[in-house]
Amino acid sequence: MGTNGAALMQAALTVNIAEARANLVRRFEAVGVDASVPDVAAQLTQFADQAPFEAGPPAVNAGGSGGSAGASSAGKAGEGADLPGGGGAGGVSAGGASAAGASAGGASAAGSGGKGGGPGIDEPCTLDTCPCVEVWSGDFDVAGPQSLPALECVREITGSLRFHQNCGIPSVALPELRSIGADLYFHESGIETVSLPALASVGAAVYFHQNAALTSVGLPSLATVGEYLYFDHNCALTHVGLDALQTVGPAASSENAYLYFSGNLALPALNLPALSSVASYVYVSSNCSLAQLALPNLTTVSGEYVYVHGNAALGAPPVTALDARLVEIGFSGERQLAAGGACNAAESCAEVRTCPAGL
Repeated sequence: MGTNGAALMQAALTVNIAEARANLVRRFEAVGVDASVPDVAAQLTQFADQAPFEAGPPAVNAGGSGGSAGASSAGKAGEGADLPGGGGAGGVSAGGASAAGASAGGASAAGSGGKGGGPGIDEPCTLDTCPCVEVWSGDFDVAGPQSLPALECVREITGSLRFHQNCGIPSVALPELRSIGADLYFHESGIETVSLPALASVGAAVYFHQNAALTSVGLPSLATVGEYLYFDHNCALTHVGLDALQTVGPAASSENAYLYFSGNLALPALNLPALSSVASYVYVSSNCSLAQLALPNLTTVSGEYVYVHGNAALGAPPVTALDARLVEIGFSGERQLAAGGACNAAESCAEVRTCPAGL
């Protein structure tokens, strides 16, 4: 077997020809089709020797309709691993059997997410099923800790990155990630810290909702958010790093492009030193420990109101400074700004979902 062919076959995992032939015979007979299957061992060897690939793993494109071909020929997960090319359209970019498809048992995790490459929540994405690539096509739904190694190389996700009700993941640190085409989404997870130091743009929403254990979110390079920035009832949150954030929403006014912080019980400060534009409204309420609020470079708020109320620890100076800034930039909408006020976040935080003990 030639060098190129050997590399391909190693990346494609071991294909058991005899078992593959037997699987095909059984499936053909089950549907009443002639089960005569030629011996493909010689042809496979010839293909491997002549395959025009560079040494090393084959290129894998996680996008497209991954898993469909493998799932249809395998019948069910677990059988497709015996078939060359069982990974489906999303698991193979250069022909042959891919490591993603073969190890996923035909139903490739790369295609099961429904949007061109995101792994399904019920089918964990691992390095075996989702190779580490620089550009991830489509959504990436994190199933558990086993999904994270597949993100270590990723610099761009064309769809959304979603953490939904994930327990067993204490922290998320993705130093290479620079761009997300749609949403950055954390909902009811057990994650304690998030660090995305190189992330510069999010095409749609930044969404952190009811993450009971979350204490710190570091997004120091994030400059643009295409839609809304939403932090709601992250009751243990004490730090949000958004020093580079410049714009929330598009240049034109948009109802779905707002700044929203509410019910973050422990958050002591919200400082957005570079923020210049919000395409809709600003809402900061019921953050009971919030003592610092600063938007010193705000120049445009295109929505109908700016609402700051019910932040029990917030004194008059930050509120007065924000009010003066809104007057200076000619904001014509409704201003509801007040220092202090009753804060009921503790009661609502008691109802936020938490991960079971030990997870």
